[in-house]
Amino acid sequence: MLKNAQVAIFVLPLSVLSLSTAGPSGFSSKEDLLAAYEPAAQRLQAFYTNLYISADITKSNWVYMPHQPPGEKVEFRANGRLIRSDRVIEDAAHPETIVQVAGAQRGFVVSKAPGANAFILDTWHANPELTTESSRLFNPLAFAPYCILEVTILEWMKRPSVRLRAVEEVQEQGELLLKATFDETFKREGQVLHLSHRFLFEPQRNWACRRYAYGGTNPECAEIEYEGEVDGIPLIKSATYWKEDKGKRANMTHATVRKLIVGPVPEDQFTLAAFGIAEPVEGTARASTYAAIGVATLVVALLLSLWARRRFGAASKDS
Repeated sequence: MLKNAQVAIFVLPLSVLSLSTAGPSGFSSKEDLLAAYEPAAQRLQAFYTNLYISADITKSNWVYMPHQPPGEKVEFRANGRLIRSDRVIEDAAHPETIVQVAGAQRGFVVSKAPGANAFILDTWHANPELTTESSRLFNPLAFAPYCILEVTILEWMKRPSVRLRAVEEVQEQGELLLKATFDETFKREGQVLHLSHRFLFEPQRNWACRRYAYGGTNPECAEIEYEGEVDGIPLIKSATYWKEDKGKRANMTHATVRKLIVGPVPEDQFTLAAFGIAEPVEGTARASTYAAIGVATLVVALLLSLWARRRFGAASKDS
């Protein structure tokens, strides 16, 4: 199990945790690969969206937005489509707390200013999926086994613009892994870009992602470590994200799990009432203002974060 971390385990249905029997060889097309990967990816997502994780985050060598806080403490809660990401930013004597929640019908963001005793409602809107995508960028640890940036690897792999170039078996520390290389062609700002992406999967551990390099000459990269498992689903131990910038690592983010509890988090933790805030009444000026500001704010934040994270990767053309 995870050393230096606490793990509590609740049993999920066997239908969720049963393993794929497909082996790592014999993939002659993207369709063949998807046939093996899709059911495993769905199990990973089902597992990692029904748990609680707390973690410590450190950041270093940020080229874009260099004034990053040196550390954060994050918490992730999930119950199926209900997602909650808490970030405590340790950049002052009194840390700031920001919480993003994808609720049953609404998405919202609440925050607690440094030194404050109560949360305030920042945004409130009718698009929980947008909040989930934003959480995948701002608190990616719990999504690392099956996501790339704001989308799942499965969703990305299914895009018509993505083509499978090669699949090969590799050995690392006695483990048999699968390296998949993809090519992608798309238009951006009037230019046709041809990019290559590389993923390293663990087929014997439910196809969890071990590593990826996403983008062009200077890709977006991640390396994920696991320790222990629950019925074949590997338990995440840590994840490191960075951008290759002229052969060096830039925008480094490292997250280490402190505690992991398997099982759905109670639904009442995904409501405004959990933060001592009354829900805005539909049709009122207050509710309309929060809804308009909420979507606009999240869209801008999502786009800025995407641009920042892809700045050295997908924006570069493969040589």
